[in-house]
Amino acid sequence: MAHLLAIDRLVYRVESGFWLYAAVLAIPLFSKITFSFSQKLAYTILGVIATVNIISYASSGTMVRNPVNGQMRTIVVEDSTDYTQVFNYIDNQPDKMFLLSMNAFMRFSHHRNPPYLATPAGSFKRTVSFGYWTPYLPEVTDALNEFYITNPIKDVIKDNVIVLNEPGLAEFLQRHYYDSVAVDTLKSIGDMTFFKYRLVNSSVQQAEGK
Repeated sequence: MAHLLAIDRLVYRVESGFWLYAAVLAIPLFSKITFSFSQKLAYTILGVIATVNIISYASSGTMVRNPVNGQMRTIVVEDSTDYTQVFNYIDNQPDKMFLLSMNAFMRFSHHRNPPYLATPAGSFKRTVSFGYWTPYLPEVTDALNEFYITNPIKDVIKDNVIVLNEPGLAEFLQRHYYDSVAVDTLKSIGDMTFFKYRLVNSSVQQAEGK
């Protein structure tokens, strides 16, 4: 981690936390390690590295490099959305499944709970992302089964499904699954917009049947 900081290549990724945990958990083992030089010197070097890391993070901890393109960006997503209203809107509709765009899902991760805490059990019960690394988590598959959703993209037209921040699915749905699809805006709260997809008529023609 110190090396990545030194070459200005530290990115905002989960392994940064793993390195931190490993370093902290290794402290009790220091007394059992034998060095080819003075133990006092070794502790001094480790102390200097830790101090440099702390100072570096304190002075530039809000800036990281994007792992995709290497460009500097802020950790905090600049967003004036009142997420209390967003979460209340979702929580007040327990019979609905909310399918989230990647944009919405990542913003939820910034605002729902602190990033240094583990995601609480049940977080994906009714807010499932269209992508990312979560689709086949047991909690996600169980939630989709509970709402009778077998294909999240295809099933956005179901009455119990609401889509967040993904208004451009109609063309894809009409090309692959249905004759005609419309999308209505249910509610907008800051940068978060809730959409309801629906069939324009009762004729449902799946692509594989054409």
